[in-house]
Amino acid sequence: MSKDKNFVVPIKEKALFSIGITGQNMTYALISAWLFYFCTSILYINPALVGIFLGIARVWDAINDAILGVAIDRRRFKTGEKLRPFLIRTPIWIGFLSALLFTDIGLKSDWAKIAYIFIIFLVWDILYTVQDIAQWGMTALITPYSAERENVSQWARIAGELGAVIPWLMPVLIGNVAAFGISEKTLFLICGILLGLGGMSLSMLTYSAKERIRSEVPKESIWGTLNLLFKNKIVMMIIVANILSSIARTLPPIYFFKYMVNEYNFFGLKIDGTSFVTVYTAVLAAPGFFAMFFATKLAKKVKGMVNILIIANLADIIARIICYFIGYQGYAIIGVMAIMGIAGVPLGMIYIARTAIYGDALDYMEYKTGKRAEAVTFATQNLIEKALLGISTLVTGLVLAYLHFDERLFDAGLPQSDRFVKWIWPIFMLGPVIGSILYIIPLLFIKYPESLREKVEAELLKRRELAK
Repeated sequence: MSKDKNFVVPIKEKALFSIGITGQNMTYALISAWLFYFCTSILYINPALVGIFLGIARVWDAINDAILGVAIDRRRFKTGEKLRPFLIRTPIWIGFLSALLFTDIGLKSDWAKIAYIFIIFLVWDILYTVQDIAQWGMTALITPYSAERENVSQWARIAGELGAVIPWLMPVLIGNVAAFGISEKTLFLICGILLGLGGMSLSMLTYSAKERIRSEVPKESIWGTLNLLFKNKIVMMIIVANILSSIARTLPPIYFFKYMVNEYNFFGLKIDGTSFVTVYTAVLAAPGFFAMFFATKLAKKVKGMVNILIIANLADIIARIICYFIGYQGYAIIGVMAIMGIAGVPLGMIYIARTAIYGDALDYMEYKTGKRAEAVTFATQNLIEKALLGISTLVTGLVLAYLHFDERLFDAGLPQSDRFVKWIWPIFMLGPVIGSILYIIPLLFIKYPESLREKVEAELLKRRELAK
């Protein structure tokens, strides 16, 4: 394995790249977590309609990832770079469109409102896909050393989590809009500007990263480029795991706490259900966030990043089953948060592990074929994530419609339907369990021991030295 003395990425470069990722993740977290809620609870669009249209948009989002990934892999800029220039050219446009997604322009019918959101989201998505592929693809190009790549991935994912934390404050802001003297609609517009446009402006700092691995434009056909991916067993097993886990998606916490909990007496502090979402999310995520700093060290102890993924999913399965039987009434929720927080320790390392595994897979691809395909590989990762998010969005809309969810009941001070009250807790807590079980199965077929990784890295370093 490479020693620290061989690392080539300056700390300043890693820091600026990571800060840029903080901004990008801030924008993405706002849209992925709150656009659905904005449509159902601010614009009052029928949840089934929201689920169908945003679900279709997100599935298209997944498909165009593959298309754009192949296109990016098959071209170079005049500088010889593959990805870096995209990091300075796309963010402002993405930020502007992000703000528009949280702007109510006064349309009256549900169909007009969803059409407005749908069209803007499709344009937003194409630009965001290019930026996202370039950003995460850079983690594989920034250094030729696998140990340093893990370190860069760790920095990047920690920074990304910091950015994603900021939209967690939305429930507190929503629960206190009256105190601010503004409407919930105005709050979302402000956040769209600050977190959407502001976050993507910050993301331009990722342009500070350098491409230290260069590759030739593929001479084979488009199918030949894709075939490189299909022949890569490591990547394919991660893809299959993600597909099988699609059933793990469940309802966002806001739909449980806001409509099922009137008030929590949290150690003498009274918090309404909406604001409690932030407390719940923070307590669950904090252990996992701090665990991210030790991801590379733990990976060595458990014999690789793949085992981190397996341990994380096992912990999630056990924790959720226990929490379901504990329940959420009264102080039981404290026990739930404690157990889920413990399970969150390995869960917090999942994205670091995935990014590092994809980097290893690209090295192995080059070792076997002499070719690399960063864009299509990370595009495929995005494709799966977004396809599953699209399925999740569709299912969320249909489930809420089946449960007879209606925001206007809450506004009138009335409870949700009996069906909603009966099923929301098991759906919220147990929904991810089956998906986590299925996720583990393909991981058992990944065989990439440390000895092979060291051999691959040494051979690639030798080839690049001879090519100079």
